[in-house]
Amino acid sequence: MAMPEEIRIADIAKELERQCEQQQANNQMRASLFNLILYSHEKRRAAYLQDFVGSIVEKFPCRIIFIQGDRDPDQNYLRVSVSSIVTTKGEMSIACDQIQIEVSASQMARVPFIILPHLISDLPVYLLWGQDPTRETELLPHLKPYAERLIFDSESMEDLPYFSKAILDMMGDWNMEISDLNWIVISSWRDAIARIFDSEEKVRLLQQAKNIRIVYNGAKTEWITHPALQAVYLQAWLAAQMGWKLKDVSLLDAGRAVLSYGQTIVELIPQADKMTPPGALLSIEVQSGSEDLFHIARREYQPQLIVHLSTAVECAMPFTLPLKDSKRGSTFLRDVLYRGAGCHYRQTLDKLYEMGGFIEGKL
Repeated sequence: MAMPEEIRIADIAKELERQCEQQQANNQMRASLFNLILYSHEKRRAAYLQDFVGSIVEKFPCRIIFIQGDRDPDQNYLRVSVSSIVTTKGEMSIACDQIQIEVSASQMARVPFIILPHLISDLPVYLLWGQDPTRETELLPHLKPYAERLIFDSESMEDLPYFSKAILDMMGDWNMEISDLNWIVISSWRDAIARIFDSEEKVRLLQQAKNIRIVYNGAKTEWITHPALQAVYLQAWLAAQMGWKLKDVSLLDAGRAVLSYGQTIVELIPQADKMTPPGALLSIEVQSGSEDLFHIARREYQPQLIVHLSTAVECAMPFTLPLKDSKRGSTFLRDVLYRGAGCHYRQTLDKLYEMGGFIEGKL
């Protein structure tokens, strides 16, 4: 596909109108459920965001404003282009407008004044941030009064305890919903644990667990540099719900981490796995006593979790639960765009912040 040509800023509205006429001539329906503003100042994250946006517009048409920043202090430019993303559903073609802005740091202050006139009025504004939103002060503060939702990948964070505290402060100060992609992607695992430990007796077994082993795909890529994050989130959520207090963190060989919560030891174990994305959870095992064992694992080639459990009074047949961690799936995207973070997310961030010096520089 040819790259769209650069146009004058004053011609954005005219180009959008010309594009609309062309879409009508091609029997394409122009549709938008919301405005989606994306920002990245790293090209590696920009490519990741573009791929993610492709998944969004297939199911949820929107007007896209993509801002590619450049932090090089020696650069001085501001380039704008207009194009459309066309998806096909059956015999229907749906076109989404896309305004792309390439901008150096020296010109960033002009960007809000370019964006605001081209938001579709009466539609919500969602922000999809490819960088750590807690450390971006040039653009985000100018857009927050207009936004209803901030979507981010915590993979972009630089320091997890600082990030957790800053997100908590943001949730308290800003009048918008928060969507953390890593929190949403582990929702099936959280749901599975809640379904398995569904009685006072089983909750007691979990609360008094001796060992918990969380295995995850430890592979790294150009844009996934913190593969332990989903495992860290899951154990912090467990700690928050069970009321555990962290005593120590240590690193072992091959990237394994051991977190001591008094009588409960949690191990985070990286494992090579070519069938899942980097950082994806592979299994969790809970051992409460010599006869109490709970094991949840990703089922190979199926979007399911398989559960094995045995206690002193029960040895159940294995059963399966749905797994919805595909970032291209309708359920996942619906949660990203329309579901609130909830109190459990706040409690997890509180627990991550409490870890402070325990995990700084370790995970």
